[in-house]
Amino acid sequence: MKNSNEINYILRGSILSLTFLLISTSIFGSASQIIAVENNFESVSNTSNASSLESGPIKDFRGATISDLDALQKEIAQVKKQQQDIQQTIDSAKQQQNEYSGQIALVAAERNLIQKQIEEKELVIRELNLQIEILNNTINDTEKVIAKTETELIDLDVKATAQLSEMYLDQKTFNSNLNLIFASGDVDFVKKGLYQQTIQEDTNNSLRLLRDKEIRLNSDKEKLLTDRVSVDQDRLKLEEERSGLDGKRAELQRKIGQINSLLAETQKSISANESVYQSLDQKEKDLQTKLEAIQRSISDSAGGIATGEYVIAGQIVGYEGNTGVSTGPHLHFVVRVNGGYVNPCNHLPAKTLMGGTYCGTSQPTLTNWPMSQNAWFTSGFRPPSRPSHNAIDLSRGGGTAILATHNGWIRRGLNDNACSWYVGAFPCNGQGANGVIICEEKDCKTGIQTEYWHLQ
Repeated sequence: MKNSNEINYILRGSILSLTFLLISTSIFGSASQIIAVENNFESVSNTSNASSLESGPIKDFRGATISDLDALQKEIAQVKKQQQDIQQTIDSAKQQQNEYSGQIALVAAERNLIQKQIEEKELVIRELNLQIEILNNTINDTEKVIAKTETELIDLDVKATAQLSEMYLDQKTFNSNLNLIFASGDVDFVKKGLYQQTIQEDTNNSLRLLRDKEIRLNSDKEKLLTDRVSVDQDRLKLEEERSGLDGKRAELQRKIGQINSLLAETQKSISANESVYQSLDQKEKDLQTKLEAIQRSISDSAGGIATGEYVIAGQIVGYEGNTGVSTGPHLHFVVRVNGGYVNPCNHLPAKTLMGGTYCGTSQPTLTNWPMSQNAWFTSGFRPPSRPSHNAIDLSRGGGTAILATHNGWIRRGLNDNACSWYVGAFPCNGQGANGVIICEEKDCKTGIQTEYWHLQ
């Protein structure tokens, strides 16, 4: 069982099609040429198929019906849904991109810290190598002194042995000739013996000093060797630690490379999706242009919309004007639900208006915005300065097409006659504000009701 809306669609489509057929036949001379026009309006099955209304210049849309308009609106909605999905994918990829960049920054910071530790250890290793070199030189010098001392000891020892041998022989001679020495009074021989004894004592002292020096030098050498072993152990330990840090640095660099690869892939994905989004955006613009052309065609063919007719969302119902109490061209847009005023921003699709004002919701009850182009948000719903302002005001400077924001029955040719009773400071143009009301239900008592005021 078809509802009243569907019956109205069918009746309207039949009447319009018949009217166009008669008009076209009289113009072209045959109905066969009408078939080509009718074929432009096949139903759209899904967004993956080409639009039944081909891309390109606006064509002659005479013969279009409400069903064609509905199909086109559905296709536009599908394209918008695709755009939303693509945008979510792009936003998600950009968020992932930011996370990757953050990870790279953290890993790079850790790598740089390890690099500083490596440089510090390399500096200490160089210092230890220098200490080892100094110790090696000192050990070499000490060994040379020890070798020289040992040679001196050998030479002195040989000398001392010779002196002892000589003194031994002299001693025997001295004993045998002692009496002769004292009898003759010759003291030279005695002096010679005392001299030899003194020399021997000096030689013995020299030998003792050289041996003490040799012992001290060998002790110093042992200490130097021990110090060199300790320093060399420290150096080996630091080199091992540096090797471990080199491994960590290489691993962190590899990780940065992996993240950079993911970052590059993410950027490719973003670029590809942005290209798809731009294509969808252009497709939506083309479809909107055709939608407006069909709306104008339907409106013109029917001789204009009359009160009591059923209009659909997106259909032109008037043009932005400056009638009534108004300081400039704008649209005074009202939304009522079951008779009560509500904030239009809670029912319109989410949108950022000119100047940056945000209005709308992600789950709108209205299909589209009332102005065919983006506009300035000049006044909000019940602001503190205007608590009785039960609407929002939008402006494009005049002449912008005003669209029905939902399907419903229209009341047009309305005028609030404000100029007959308004006594305020603002100007009042004409008799009052021209307006249009669209009701979801025909009696306008329940459901959604939208009002469009200050029209031309």
